[in-house]
Amino acid sequence: MKRNKLYEIFHKSSKTSYRIISENNFTYFNAIRIINRYIKKEKEKNEKVLDIGCGVGSISFYLANKSFNVFGIDISRKAINIAKKTAKNLNLKSKTAFQKANIQDFLLKENYYDYVICLEILEHIGKDQLTINKIYKCLKTEGKIIISVPSKNTPLYKLGLTRKFDKKVGHLRRYSLEGLRKKLKIAGFDIEYQEKTEGVLRNLLFINNSLGKSIRFIRGPFVSVFMLIDKILITLFGESQIYLIGIKNKS
Repeated sequence: MKRNKLYEIFHKSSKTSYRIISENNFTYFNAIRIINRYIKKEKEKNEKVLDIGCGVGSISFYLANKSFNVFGIDISRKAINIAKKTAKNLNLKSKTAFQKANIQDFLLKENYYDYVICLEILEHIGKDQLTINKIYKCLKTEGKIIISVPSKNTPLYKLGLTRKFDKKVGHLRRYSLEGLRKKLKIAGFDIEYQEKTEGVLRNLLFINNSLGKSIRFIRGPFVSVFMLIDKILITLFGESQIYLIGIKNKS
């Protein structure tokens, strides 16, 4: 199956939204927590964010609502069309722009963005090192990239239970923490932060369609309780996801 068609199928049930995701959103809990810690809006600065693989724009709108100017790109035409409609619903058209594009072919302005968001994207890209190099060039000095990728260390992967899921969603590879660090350093990034996230139970919810239906019921105080259990499971059995933040050095 062609990769473009694969991602159109992935978004077949996606819909426009009239709400911005909350900090307690179960799906984006780790992303929002890390973004809030390491992406700070400076007053009076016209800070620009590139959201690679933005999907329907959930993270883009979260940041736009904090007064960042966000440009989102995604390979799925349906996802981009939904993001554009949601921007109108949320009155955020002036703070966002979306375009159907493949990051490997898309021409980026050099020294232009303050932040690049690249969540669960690199594993889908054939030439990941060239993409990381490209991102480095598009960032301003001291600009940051926030990356998340699936880990080789997840128990389900080691047991061979993620093969069907990886193929279905178009994963070309998984990463080790050291392997990803090396790729960022080759591009020129200094590593500002790293974290191993998502324990085996949370991972299972996202790769199993039947169990995944229960995600909609994990809300309010249940999110914090679940994430506490998840943290313990990471310590006991290993992580399923890796976050890295790289900063463009001054050299």
